[in-house]
Amino acid sequence: ATPHRNPAPHRTPVLRDGRHSAWLTGIGTRTVTVDVVQWLTGEAADAAYQRDHPDVPDAEAPNGFYICNATPRLRTLPVRRDVPVRVLDGGASPRTITFAELPAYLAGDPAPHDGRLWHAPFQLTVRGDRVIAIEEHYLP
Repeated sequence: ATPHRNPAPHRTPVLRDGRHSAWLTGIGTRTVTVDVVQWLTGEAADAAYQRDHPDVPDAEAPNGFYICNATPRLRTLPVRRDVPVRVLDGGASPRTITFAELPAYLAGDPAPHDGRLWHAPFQLTVRGDRVIAIEEHYLP
């Protein structure tokens, strides 16, 4: 008789592979905690803005983009040891810093009491439930 083998349990990833916009809410030694958001542009941004602001008829998303937050669920993921972190320093030209330098960069947040570590969201690249790149979104 063939021994009965139990298949390995299916594990749902914390965050699927790909790029995700998110507010940074926590930084650990080798982890990042985020609140994933939807970064919308064009007609999708306008439609979402109108849905969320019904008192402003025919309004368009300010600056051509709109950030939606479908769920306040926080996710904590490990980061790759040598994860590149691209920041904007208040402009549109990025520079790369180390993950260890990120807390000092975030200490300059102009809105420190909103529950987020920075005033702009970041774009995370995730592979295998691990963050492999972090890049600050440009806010016009």
